[in-house]
Amino acid sequence: MQKHSLILAALLTLGLSVPASAQLAGPGFARADTNGDGAISRTEAQELRKAMFARLDRDSNGVVTVAERDAARARIAAMAQMVDSAMVMRTQRMDTDGDGLLSLAEFMEESPMFDLADRDGDGQITQAEADRLRGLMAARRQ
Repeated sequence: MQKHSLILAALLTLGLSVPASAQLAGPGFARADTNGDGAISRTEAQELRKAMFARLDRDSNGVVTVAERDAARARIAAMAQMVDSAMVMRTQRMDTDGDGLLSLAEFMEESPMFDLADRDGDGQITQAEADRLRGLMAARRQ
């Protein structure tokens, strides 16, 4: 299960093809619901699939070659390795008592993404702050 989560995170980070059901979870649902009616029509789902295909078809020639597929797999594997390494380093840093275990207290002590988003330090994340963080993350992926 952990490996699956890492690969899904890597796929999403790279903007590569993931199963439609995975993309439709969470914020992906709002992006897929292009007309904002709270439902995803077959047409909206097909548009999502077209976008996924376009990301795989790197040279935009209308077909996904074995080389493009293999390149996507290599990017996914590299991203999964990076995510795994980052998780190991982060959990080691958070293990403040050095016992090799991560307690809830140690885990809760640090929240860098919240702190990054909370620009004014008031302990709350506004929509504008969330949008700014989302923009930073999107720019980083490009």
